[in-house]
Amino acid sequence: MLVSYAHDDAVHEDRVREFWWFLRANGVDARLDLLAGERRQDWTEWMSREVRDAAYGWIDARGLFAGLEFVRDRVTKEPADDESGWMLDFCVREGLLFEKGGCYYNRFQLIPSLVIDKESVDRATDILDRAMTMAEARSGIGG
Repeated sequence: MLVSYAHDDAVHEDRVREFWWFLRANGVDARLDLLAGERRQDWTEWMSREVRDAAYGWIDARGLFAGLEFVRDRVTKEPADDESGWMLDFCVREGLLFEKGGCYYNRFQLIPSLVIDKESVDRATDILDRAMTMAEARSGIGG
């Protein structure tokens, strides 16, 4: 997963770094563009490579908004629109609400409450993980 964001200020960067560590601690192969900025490189080439290699099609976050775009194939980025529909239904049944969007309706948009505790985040992560695992198994996607 590629985590890329607007580099506003040190507080925002710290929060994004904490989010990145949270993802990695929970088994997500997350990459952070902040780390790439520590050395000089071709940003267009770097971003193309990172998006191409991301496990998810795309993730972005700004403030209290986060979006996840699901794909069937990491290389072609074929939208996982049917699978996204199934995952959304599962998540809603389990109590995790997303807004579904994107051109192919394969994008989950999460807008959490202003106050959210670690237990709620853990529960949401568990529900989403189960949904993705089951969708991949049902559709024959993944490794």
